[in-house]
Amino acid sequence: MKAIDPRQALLGLAVNEALIQEEALYLHFDGGWTLVVINAFVLKPADMEGMVGACLVGFEGNDRGEKLRFDNDAVLTVDLSDAAYRGPEAIQLVRPDGHSIIWN
Repeated sequence: MKAIDPRQALLGLAVNEALIQEEALYLHFDGGWTLVVINAFVLKPADMEGMVGACLVGFEGNDRGEKLRFDNDAVLTVDLSDAAYRGPEAIQLVRPDGHSIIWN
């Protein structure tokens, strides 16, 4: 049985709130999903207000990082290297039911 990629659930969903709190990036999506990035990240362009309303259109990742692309041409790159780790996890995806999926 092939595992389902949890990022698939975010495709096509719009960001309804974007904020940085205690060095972590919080992207709240329609439908009750929240992506929390604790590791070092780069958002280009670095416009948090411009993220509101943007839909996730693609993603790619490997053991070195995650890259999320939005329909407003923004790209969020998350560093998954040991040097970028801030803990307690690298990325947390909180589902609408409150359960979390963790990247370390």
